[in-house]
Formats: sequence, C-alpha cells, structure tokens
Amino acid sequence: MSKINTFFSVLNRFKYHLVIIISVIWIGFLDDTSVVKRIQNSYKIELLKEEIQEYETKYEDDIRKIDQLNSDARTVEKVAREKYFMKRADEDIFILSDD
Repeated sequence: MSKINTFFSVLNRFKYHLVIIISVIWIGFLDDTSVVKRIQNSYKIELLKEEIQEYETKYEDDIRKIDQLNSDARTVEKVAREKYFMKRADEDIFILSDD
C-alpha cells in the first residue's frame, strides 16, 4: 500500500506539471490542428503557390501564342508545317528520323 500511496502523493504534488506536459504533447503532436500538421500544411501551400505561378506563366504564353495565330497568317502556316506536317499542293515533305 505504501507504493500506491507514494505514487498518488507524487501525482498530487506534480498534477499541474503533468497536465501542462500532456496538454503540450496533445496540442503539439496528436491533435488535428497540431503544430506539426500546420507546418506540413504550410509547406504544401507553398508548393501549390509555386504550381499556380507556373500555370499562370504557361497560360500567359498560350494567350500570347493564340493572339499571334489570330493576327498573323504566317504564324498559322508555320505551326501547321512544324506540328502537323502539312504542306502545300506543289511540294513534298521528307521526315528524317534518328533511329
């Protein structure tokens, strides 16, 4: 019985310290809004912001290309020849491969 009484007397003596330690562990690591998860989420947010920036620059480049295609007939011909291998009626196209 003396061991149990000693244990409870220690708990009674350090009850505030134990509550504070348990609370810090719970808030810092175990909770859904823990500090660790907040740091992980902020890292994910930064990655997503970078990805958004990349998509925005790609979008601006595509808009610029569309404007060129709508305004210049030579650009349309260039894209048709390079990407889709289109040709005029009086010419031949030879495709060379590096196999």
